[in-house]
Amino acid sequence: MFVSGDAEAARLLLQDKSEVRRSERAATANHLFRLREGRLETLDTMAMHVDTLRDLKRIHSHICSVAYLFQERDEEVAVAS
Repeated sequence: MFVSGDAEAARLLLQDKSEVRRSERAATANHLFRLREGRLETLDTMAMHVDTLRDLKRIHSHICSVAYLFQERDEEVAVAS
């Protein structure tokens, strides 16, 4: 999408946004389940795990912001035609 400027790639990325949210919720739920079980390795890596999930969500959000721009540009071109 970034290299080609392809609005279809941007649309597909935005379509996957809900899947990313579902995956994040599932990973968080699994992590919390392991915490409740008292797994020591989970306790040791908790901050890293939570930070990584948060950062990946933010990265995806930033990429989607750019995808919206591609999509808007494509809609403007279609209206102008």
